[in-house]
Amino acid sequence: MPEVAAVGFGRAAAEYERARPGYPGAALRLLAGTGALEPGRLVVDLAAGTGKLTRQLAGFGATVVAVEPLAPMREALVGTALVAAGAAEALPLRTGSADLVTVAQAFHWFRVAPALTEIVRVTRPGGWLALLWNERDESVPWVKAFGDVIERHADGRPYTPGEDWDARLAEAGLTDIRHHRMDHPLPSSRALVVERARSTSYVAALPDDRRAAALAEVAALVEGFADPFRFPHVTDVHLARTPGP
Repeated sequence: MPEVAAVGFGRAAAEYERARPGYPGAALRLLAGTGALEPGRLVVDLAAGTGKLTRQLAGFGATVVAVEPLAPMREALVGTALVAAGAAEALPLRTGSADLVTVAQAFHWFRVAPALTEIVRVTRPGGWLALLWNERDESVPWVKAFGDVIERHADGRPYTPGEDWDARLAEAGLTDIRHHRMDHPLPSSRALVVERARSTSYVAALPDDRRAAALAEVAALVEGFADPFRFPHVTDVHLARTPGP
């Protein structure tokens, strides 16, 4: 994990839990449709964070192992699932042990080739990988302005947006690749929009004065909004099968 992510998420674990959304029911139903979320199955939620997706996965009856490199995030996972320290490029799991590996809001932080090699190693032949992202819907002007503010203060994003993840999955030998996108508007408030900005790793990692300036601009964007309101988001789900029968 890049240093900016480790520092930012380490500082902002509490804000991440309060302000970040869970995942839409339609996304969970896609995962359940693979047959890998049933009782008796093993699901690995990789880079599980504070357990936003982990808790939803556990509700389907499968055994869930949450793998997370950052101690402040792991503390929030206690009682949610089996918890292990580990990184995507060196997973603390047996070869062929997982029926499904999920990665929510995190795959862009990985070194993709070694991470996919490890994911394929720990997943049974013909098992599943699911990559999920909740993304701000920047077709809405104020949401686009929100992104512009935090990226300007952080001197751009520390990762490249717009990666063709389906192509990267195919390069790694995965098959039956599917991409789904769905609307996921979030109940929000003026305070939660500011918390959402604070929970962004590259804002949380800023020096105090620059972080305060960014958050003040975000607050000004929604100053006239009447609480509660919707924060427009979309959810992307990329599903693929690991090599095998």
